[in-house]
Amino acid sequence: LLAALSASSGRDLTAWADVWLRQAQVNTLRTEVVSDGGHYAEVAVVQTAPSGFPTLRPHRIGLGLFDRAPDGSVVRRRRIDVDLDTSGRTVIADLTGEKVAGLLLLNDGDLTYAKIRLDEESAAAVPTMLPLIGDSLARAVLWAATLDAVVDGERPVAELVTMVLTALPVETDVVIVEDVLRATRSLVDRYSTYQTRPAALELVAQAADRLLAHSEPGGSRQLAAARGLIGATADVTRLRDWLAGRGVPDGLAIDHDLRWLIVYRLTVLGGAGPAEIDAEFDRDRSASGEQWAARCSAAVPDAELKAQAWQAIVGDATLSNRLTELTAGGFWQPEQIELLRPYVSRYFAEMPAMMDVRSGMSAERTAAAAYPDVVVEPETRRLAAELLAREDLDPLLRRVVADADDDLGRALAARF
Repeated sequence: LLAALSASSGRDLTAWADVWLRQAQVNTLRTEVVSDGGHYAEVAVVQTAPSGFPTLRPHRIGLGLFDRAPDGSVVRRRRIDVDLDTSGRTVIADLTGEKVAGLLLLNDGDLTYAKIRLDEESAAAVPTMLPLIGDSLARAVLWAATLDAVVDGERPVAELVTMVLTALPVETDVVIVEDVLRATRSLVDRYSTYQTRPAALELVAQAADRLLAHSEPGGSRQLAAARGLIGATADVTRLRDWLAGRGVPDGLAIDHDLRWLIVYRLTVLGGAGPAEIDAEFDRDRSASGEQWAARCSAAVPDAELKAQAWQAIVGDATLSNRLTELTAGGFWQPEQIELLRPYVSRYFAEMPAMMDVRSGMSAERTAAAAYPDVVVEPETRRLAAELLAREDLDPLLRRVVADADDDLGRALAARF
């Protein structure tokens, strides 16, 4: 393929492939800004790589200068495209003497694949300027940079939640809404402490509710907001009302998929159980309904039903691959930590045998879905290290546990 691309383009891609395809991990690009009297004395882009994979790469990036306009909007004053070499620090000579921007966006235009970190002044301006930027791609780059910084523990999850509450309700791009709500929910579940998570999740629910109120009836944005609200809210009464057709926003169709999402959230909160799950399955006897029923059943906060679900995950060879994966996906819930705590050690003790019950992609997916990633505690990491020390560990399970433990390590570091 590379030979064909080289012949077609007239460019030798060997050196590019060596660093971009044959070397692991991703670079981080940061702006370093020195200003003097309201103008840039020096702007530099610093490139770093993880210590275990110290590969620096050539990047072509855009730098956008955004300012507030007299009418209150935010406009791009200028954008320049530059090439970064592999020295690790590139001074952007074109910006020397330029008036300092309200926000200097690194990777404007999303030209390269890298983690992005803004200078402190620009990062501080993001919450107020982001909602006023008309370019959806620029907004997407800013959201991605914020999420990446939280994942790496460089920004607190509370800062992200505040930004979601203030900026997301006016977001018009449906893809951004869906991605931000999904990623924020995952980060709140793992990066917030057990004590702070309920309040953080309530703010996410408020953001989704505001977005819902400002969405056109029947549109994709309304549906994305509704799904985000259902996944974050703890308001059992409201969820039950929606199932009964009461108080549903105009234009929002509570179809089978949305009904199951509501039943699932109610189940997690203890507001629904086996009877409600069976009743919903009677309404939807499709393959999708069967899968949702399996996921919901695993989420019921009941010790006996959890034991049954766990046995299905680790030892039921008669259960289909898909139903096993969804049962594993519904098992771990942050709201049920104390009920689930005994299964942390059982995962590391019993999952190797599960790899003999199932095989290939199904075994890998089940092991990943069943990982206790919501139990963000040192003991979880200790047990993972013990399992990874085994020389006879299945390679697929080793990869699942290594990846999940790396994620959990980031979450644990971010909490303290």
